[in-house]
Amino acid sequence: ECSPAALLQDVSFDKAAGLHSLPARFGVAAALRVSAWVHVAAPACFLLAGFAAGLGWVYALTVCVVGGILWWEHRLIGPGDLSRVNLAFFTLNGVIAVFLFAGILADMVLA
Repeated sequence: ECSPAALLQDVSFDKAAGLHSLPARFGVAAALRVSAWVHVAAPACFLLAGFAAGLGWVYALTVCVVGGILWWEHRLIGPGDLSRVNLAFFTLNGVIAVFLFAGILADMVLA
């Protein structure tokens, strides 16, 4: 099944199997709102972890870029249009991982 709802955690399968995923239980719009709040908290957690590890301004700048990418992810999709969910969540999360690695490495080299 390739409906937009199926692109978001297989909602129809989850419902049929009696699973209680956020989209199946509360709907796609609610699941996207929860995801947005988690993505608001993520940069704060990245900063806390970086500062606990002794990282500095290069890493902090990287986390700002990552926050922008997370914001962009949520601008790409909405409950009525999940056509870009693969770009928004899978591709861009891979980009975020590379950015965080590069930011940590650059901060360690420049410090």
